[in-house]
Amino acid sequence: MHLPIGMLLLAIVAELLGRNPERSAWRPLVPLALLLGAWSAIVADIVGLLLSDWGSYDPDVLQWHRWLGLGIPVLASASWWLRDRAEAGEARAHRAYPIAVGVLLLTITIGGHLGGTLTRGEGYLTRYLPEGVRAMVGLPAEEALTTITIGNPDTTRVYAALIQPILTARCGSCHNPMRHKGGLVLTTSKGLFAGGRQGKVVVAGRAEESELLVRVSLPPGHTDAMPPDRPLPIAEAELLRWWIAQGASTDIKLSTIERPSGVRRTLAAYGLEDLPTGIFALTVPPADSTAIAAARAAGLSVVPLARNGSYLSVAATNASAAQLERLRPLAATGGVGRSLARPGERLDRGPARRAAAPDATQAHGDPGDGRRRDAARRAGVPRVPQSRRHRCR
Repeated sequence: MHLPIGMLLLAIVAELLGRNPERSAWRPLVPLALLLGAWSAIVADIVGLLLSDWGSYDPDVLQWHRWLGLGIPVLASASWWLRDRAEAGEARAHRAYPIAVGVLLLTITIGGHLGGTLTRGEGYLTRYLPEGVRAMVGLPAEEALTTITIGNPDTTRVYAALIQPILTARCGSCHNPMRHKGGLVLTTSKGLFAGGRQGKVVVAGRAEESELLVRVSLPPGHTDAMPPDRPLPIAEAELLRWWIAQGASTDIKLSTIERPSGVRRTLAAYGLEDLPTGIFALTVPPADSTAIAAARAAGLSVVPLARNGSYLSVAATNASAAQLERLRPLAATGGVGRSLARPGERLDRGPARRAAAPDATQAHGDPGDGRRRDAARRAGVPRVPQSRRHRCR
C-alpha cells in the first residue's frame, strides 16, 4: 500500500529537480513514476476496500480515506496526461499541470494521514516523539500519559484511579468506541468486560487466564503482543494483574483491596507508597503559628501528630472557658470543631464533633456509632479518653 505513495512522491520530486537545467536528467523519470504510481494505487485501492470490511474502524475517517484513496489514481493519471499535453506545447495543459500535481500531493498527504489514523489510532504522529522534541512542541512527557492521582483511599475506586487510565492511554487508540479493533473497547468498563470477537479478555480472580494479561505479557515483536508498537511498562502490567487477581471489581476501594508487597513496591514507583486513610487523607492547611503559640501560652498542650503533617493533638484537661477560647483561631482554619465544648464536656462529643471538614466528622463521631468508630480505627486514630483530649487538623 505504500508503493503508490512512494512512486508518486518520487515523480513530484523528480519534476521539481528537473526544472533545474543542470538536473534535467530527472525529467524522463516523471511520466514513468506517475504511471506506476497510478496503477499501483488502483491495486492498493482494491486491497484496501477488501480490508475495510474486516477492521473495526471509525466510519467517518474510513469514508474520507476511501474517497481520497480512490481519487489518487485519477489525479495521477490526469497529471500524467496533462504533462504529456504540456510537453506537446498545449498552453492550457501547461497551466493546469502544476495545479493537478499540487492537488495530488495534498490528496496523498491527507489520505496517508487518515490511513495512519485508522491503523495506528489518533495521535500516532506525536505518540512516540523523543522527549526533547515533545518538550519543544509543548507536549507532555510520555510518563505523564498515565499520570495517576489518588485522593482519599477510603473513597477512591481502584479501577477508576489506576486501571482505566492505563487502558485508555496505552490501548485506547485502537480499542475505543469509534475504532474498536477486534470488536474490543477498552476505554470503558462495559467494553472491557464485554470482550471482543474472540471472547472475554478479563476473567475475574484469574489473571493468568485473562487474555488481556496474556497479550500485554507477550514479548515485543510477537504477532499477538499488545500494544503492537511498544510494550506495556512492567509496572502497569503488574497493576492490571493485581486488579484482576483481586476480583476485577470496578467498585472496590483502594483502602480495602489487598496490597501484597510486590504491589506496594509498584505503587511506590508512582509515589503512592504511604496512602493515608480516614481523616488523615483530608487536605488540611497548616495552622497559624501565632494561634498555636497563643494556645500554648494559655496552658494548652498543642503538638503536631506527624513531622510533615498539619494535624495537631490538643490536650485541654480541666481547661477553663478562657483557655478554650484560645482554640477558636485554630477552629477557623478548619482544624477544630466549629463549636467548642464548655468546661465539664468532652471535646469529642456533642457540638464539637461537627468538625469543619465533613470527613473528619466521620472519623471523630460518637463512639457509639459503630461505622464511625471503625473508620477512626482504620485511620489509626485512638479512642479519645475521658480527659477531654481532642485530635484535630
